[in-house]
Amino acid sequence: MAIERKFDNANIPAGAANDAVPPSGYKRLNKVTPEIAGIAKSLLNKGTFGDVTPFTSNDGTNYIARVEHHFHTMEEGPPYGWHKGITVYVSDSTLKESKSPTKQTATEEASSKPISSTPAGRMQLLQRIINFLDSFNV
Repeated sequence: MAIERKFDNANIPAGAANDAVPPSGYKRLNKVTPEIAGIAKSLLNKGTFGDVTPFTSNDGTNYIARVEHHFHTMEEGPPYGWHKGITVYVSDSTLKESKSPTKQTATEEASSKPISSTPAGRMQLLQRIINFLDSFNV
């Protein structure tokens, strides 16, 4: 039985509409494994809305986890209503590639670690962006 969701637009948190759009190159994960659920749970209280954490599962699949607004009806179980949650997205490119594990270089491994929203974390993100753009020799 499908659960019908009825919202009062006045009660939708700011930014919740953006949460429904998967990041470019990713699609929403349909099946959550115990490994992925554990990673998502570990990230729930570490981030603020909009924070994105890339990670690779044990089988080599690339994902990102994003802190987003979630909504549960009474039928779906607690927490009810709007709350902070983690949505996991799987990389489109991972789906097209072999599922065999690959060895990461030190640079790739460092770039898959979560970035905090502190000034130092923002500087890390900026450095990753610069390194990424430099890889195109632009």
